[in-house]
Amino acid sequence: MKKVFILCDMIHLDVGGLARAVLLRSLLFAKKGYDVSILTIEADKNYDYISEELRKRKDLPESVEIINIYNYYRDQNTKKSFIKKGIQKFKYYSKAVRIQEYGYSVIDEYETKKQARYLRLKKYLMFKKWRAGGSLAHIDYFNENGSLKKRLSYVHGLVTKETLFEAGKTRQKKHYTSDGFCYLIELYNNNVKKNLIFLFSRTNKVITFNNDKEFHKHFITELCKKCDDKPYLICDGSGPSPMISNIEPEVAYRISQLHSNPYEKPYKFGSSIRKIGILEGIGKEDAFVTLTKKQNLDIKREFGDGGNHFVIPNFLMDENKLLEKNPNKISIFIRFSPEKNLEDAVKAFQIVSEKRDHASLEIFGRALLPNEKKELKKIKNLIKKLNLENKIHIKGHSLNVYEEMSESLATILTSKFEGFGMVIIESMLNRTPVISYDINYGPEDIIDHDVNGFLVENGNIEQMAEYIIELLDNPEKAKTMGIAARKKVLENYSSDIVLKKWEDLFEKISNNQN
Repeated sequence: MKKVFILCDMIHLDVGGLARAVLLRSLLFAKKGYDVSILTIEADKNYDYISEELRKRKDLPESVEIINIYNYYRDQNTKKSFIKKGIQKFKYYSKAVRIQEYGYSVIDEYETKKQARYLRLKKYLMFKKWRAGGSLAHIDYFNENGSLKKRLSYVHGLVTKETLFEAGKTRQKKHYTSDGFCYLIELYNNNVKKNLIFLFSRTNKVITFNNDKEFHKHFITELCKKCDDKPYLICDGSGPSPMISNIEPEVAYRISQLHSNPYEKPYKFGSSIRKIGILEGIGKEDAFVTLTKKQNLDIKREFGDGGNHFVIPNFLMDENKLLEKNPNKISIFIRFSPEKNLEDAVKAFQIVSEKRDHASLEIFGRALLPNEKKELKKIKNLIKKLNLENKIHIKGHSLNVYEEMSESLATILTSKFEGFGMVIIESMLNRTPVISYDINYGPEDIIDHDVNGFLVENGNIEQMAEYIIELLDNPEKAKTMGIAARKKVLENYSSDIVLKKWEDLFEKISNNQN
C-alpha cells in the first residue's frame, strides 16, 4: 500500500476552503487504497478532539490519521503509567480551576465572559480564562508593576505549555507531556521571532534547531524514513509555512500545491510576490501543482518552466442536495477576512434591497481568528449604518453548507483574489449559479458567463447588483443556469477526473527517478 503524506499548516473544525480540499483529497486517496496521513505544524490545538469530531461528521476517513508535530513528540515522550502523578496534577487542577482564590480580591466575570481577575493589595496579579464548556484554558501571572510574566495553558486539566514573558514579549515556551516531562523548549529573540528550539527525549537526548524550518524538516524526514517505500509528500501551501524544498529527494517524492493567489495588490502577474513558503524553493521539488491553467502560466512566467509543473484543480464528491429554491434568498459563503471584500457584497445588496424589497442576503462563514473577528465587527457596523439589518443576516459557520447553497437562488463572490474559489464549484454542484467578480484565480476558469453563472467586472458593485436583480426577477433562469452549473462541475471537477490527474502525476515523477 503506497504511503501519502499531506502536509498543511492546520486543520480546524470550522473548515475553510484549503482544509476542505485537504480532507476531500485524503478521502479520495484512502478510497483508492493509499495509506494517507495528514501532517499539521501548528501548536496548541487538541487534535485528538478535532479528529474525533471530523470523523463524526464523515469529513475525516477512519483510516486517515492527523499527525501534529507537537502532539507527535509529546506522545513519544509520555509515560503510559502516570497514575500517581496524574492524581497529584488533577488535585492541583481542581484548585486552579476554582474561581475564588484565598488572599485575592476577585473580579468575577465567569458568567458573562468566562474569565476572572485577581488583585492583592490593589495590584493586578492573576487572570484566569475558561473555555465555553467550562474547562480551564489558561492562567496569566503578572509581576508587581502589572507586566505579564507567565502563562500556564491547560488541556483536559493538565498543563501543556508554560509561556514566559519579558517586557510584554514572548521569550520562552515550554511544552509538557501529560505526566509533566518538558519535551520541547522554544526560545525567542528581541524581535519576538523563534531563534532556537530544543527537542528533548526521555533518554536525555537533545536535538537543537535554529528555526521552525529545521524543526519541520526533522519531523517530516523522521516520518518518511519509517515508510517501507518512498512515500509521496504533498505540501498544501498558502501562507509563510510549510515548505518541503529542503526535504532530501531520497526521502520522499516531493509535491507542492499552491492554493492561493501569490501576488500583492492588484493581485496579478507583475505585482510583488507574497511570502509563501512553497515559493521559496520552487523548482527544487519533484512537482509543482497549481489549481488553474491561468495560474500555471503566470507561475511559469514568474519563476521559469522547470518541466515539473502540473494543473490539478480542486474537486468535489458528488452529493445531490436538491432542495426547493427560495426565490428571495441570495447567499455568500466566506471566512470573515479583508480579502473576501464583504463590504462590496453589502453595498451591492443595498442597491438590490432598494429595488427589490423582498430579497435577503445571508452571510455564512467563520470568525475564528482575531483578524476575522475584527472583520466581522466591521461588517456588522456597516450593515447597521446602511439600515440593512432586516435584509442582510449573518448566520455564522454552518455545518449544512450544501443545504444552504441548494436552497439559495444564487450565491455571490466579491473577493479581491482567490487561489481557486472552492465555494464556486460547491455552489454549482448544488444547482446554484454563482455571480462572481472576475478575479485571479478561478472564476473565469469555472464560470461560463450567462450560461451557468455571471462574471462581474472586478469592483463593479452596480453590475453585481444588476445580475442579482436579474435572477431575482427570473427565478426560472436561475434554475436553468443551476442545472448547467452542476453539469459543468460533474464534467470537469469530479473525483474520478481529478484522481486520474493525481495518479498520472505520481506515475510520472516515480518514473523520472527510476
